[in-house]
Amino acid sequence: MGAGSVQRRLDQRRRRRRRSLRLGLGVTAALGLLVLAGARYLDWRSALGGPVHEGEAAPRFVLQDATGRQIFLADYLGRRPVVLVFYMTYG
Repeated sequence: MGAGSVQRRLDQRRRRRRRSLRLGLGVTAALGLLVLAGARYLDWRSALGGPVHEGEAAPRFVLQDATGRQIFLADYLGRRPVVLVFYMTYG
């Protein structure tokens, strides 16, 4: 065995270790992001107070219409039925 082949093996081992380390760090980062996203989602869900069922009063909230004007749900209380339409925009 020559000195060149020993050096090649050592280089291969170092590359494998670096690759394993990068993979481990990537997996750890991905799991951390998933945990963070899950925590944010649960925090968002708890802020809403849970789902509203038929017959229950709707929670107070404000939305913007297509022109950017704020619409308060309370403004329509007792006047007439309210239908909310959520649409997706591209842009």
